Amino acid sequence: MTNRGRPRVHLFTGGPTWEERRSLQQAKTAQEQHRRKKLAKKHRAALQRLDASIQGLRVALRHRELELARSLRAVAWERAKQLPPELTGPHRKALFDCKLQIQALTMARRIP
Repeated sequence: MTNRGRPRVHLFTGGPTWEERRSLQQAKTAQEQHRRKKLAKKHRAALQRLDASIQGLRVALRHRELELARSLRAVAWERAKQLPPELTGPHRKALFDCKLQIQALTMARRIP
């Protein structure tokens, strides 16, 4: 069943090639980096601290240190809340993924 508002997708209709899509992705990445350069110093510093705390959180999860991971996640969320939401979209997603990993590790410890 298709949506009447859009035509069916055909495989050979002359859409963008792989190279065109890849160049668009690279342009988007370059634009994001340029936008980050234009941030105020305090925002850049806060984003670097947030990145560092998420990195520490991932290390704690890799070593299965749940208490440390929980405390690092709380600190990272506080840092994310201090910044505008449009700057911390990928960070918030990473923090949510870490939350799911913490929950999975907690359940794995309870089962045995």
